[in-house]
Amino acid sequence: DRFTDEEREALDAIVSSEFDVIIDTVASARGISAELVRAAVDDAPMTADEAARRGLLDELLFRDQVPGELRQAVARRRSDALVKRKQAYQEFVATSKAFRGAVARAK
Repeated sequence: DRFTDEEREALDAIVSSEFDVIIDTVASARGISAELVRAAVDDAPMTADEAARRGLLDELLFRDQVPGELRQAVARRRSDALVKRKQAYQEFVATSKAFRGAVARAK
């Protein structure tokens, strides 16, 4: 055996902790409970239709469809980020104007 009992116990604790992080991350990202994610892992492998039924994926794509979908997703995120930056800038400008107006009135 390559590991002592203590080493195996430590390794098992690390793997278990990382597994919990993955389960929680998937559950949070998918908006489902960690218990449902654990059940899916325990029941794996499963068909794509079953994974979709369990809320583990949004849609099924053929391999040649993936690059185009990724490009569109990146473009949407960039667009969303630009909109948020523009909104933040507009709020900053409005706040700055209001602050300058208040300072001017206070003088």
